[in-house]
Amino acid sequence: FGPGGSTFSKPLFRPILTMLDLHGREDQEVKKIDEYMTWALDKKNFEQKLAHLEMAWASLSASPKALLGEICFNLAKRQECIENRRRLLKKAISLMEQSIASTASLPYSNMYAKKKLDVMTNFQE
Repeated sequence: FGPGGSTFSKPLFRPILTMLDLHGREDQEVKKIDEYMTWALDKKNFEQKLAHLEMAWASLSASPKALLGEICFNLAKRQECIENRRRLLKKAISLMEQSIASTASLPYSNMYAKKKLDVMTNFQE
């Protein structure tokens, strides 16, 4: 905290707030939807900054990749553009598969990712 300080989990603040906003307004319009879309489709902003937190965070809850996958899935469900929906859904499934692979030794996080992957693949069909 403070000037020059850092917080181990700070890179997850934005994804957590994004997911809360999307879930809290599941049946409503989301004002920042375009901002979330741009952010979600930018690999540099979206995945690379969180890679070092995967196992540490997954020990406590769902893994960062599962969280990011769920954000992509929520954005995909809101898309009218077929191409954007397809890209987001593909990314969501890929992230969830990565979460499953990386959390094999963490039962809660692994189970969460598997259940979410089932929901996503059923939605895709």
